[in-house]
Amino acid sequence: MNRGRLIIFLVVLLAILAFNFLFKDRLMTRAAERGLEAVFGAQADIEELHFQPLRGKIVLAGLAVTDADDPAKNLFELGATMIDLNINQLLRRRLVLEEVACRELRFDTEREHPGRLAVPRSSQEEGGPQLPGGEKLIISAEALVNEHYALLESPLRARELRQLLQSSV
Repeated sequence: MNRGRLIIFLVVLLAILAFNFLFKDRLMTRAAERGLEAVFGAQADIEELHFQPLRGKIVLAGLAVTDADDPAKNLFELGATMIDLNINQLLRRRLVLEEVACRELRFDTEREHPGRLAVPRSSQEEGGPQLPGGEKLIISAEALVNEHYALLESPLRARELRQLLQSSV
């Protein structure tokens, strides 16, 4: 009787470990790319995402998001990036990022191959991506920089980003 329970326990444990090693990071990469594509309306490419759920960490080797207005360029690229999540808040269905550290941030870079648009341009012009409840998703990069300016470790870089945003408008 105990031997049967042990075998069942080992099979379940092996299944969890196999999922963890074989599928977890691929599924997270695909979900993150789809989410970014819905937000930006263009192709998102993630390099080597590693998700550590018990530690609340996401580590990326790189990320590139195509510019929807010019598919031959990236809107932005991130180098090696580490994201530290608040697990307690995540369990309450709230996404709280405790820390985001990125080695490189580049804007308007050339792509090796033109990216595709994730959302047809006609639906983007009708109000952009929608949240699951049907609400419109509106993202203002300028408002985001202004809101988090005091939290940035490099105010000089923040000023450069603010000037870049003002010059592009």
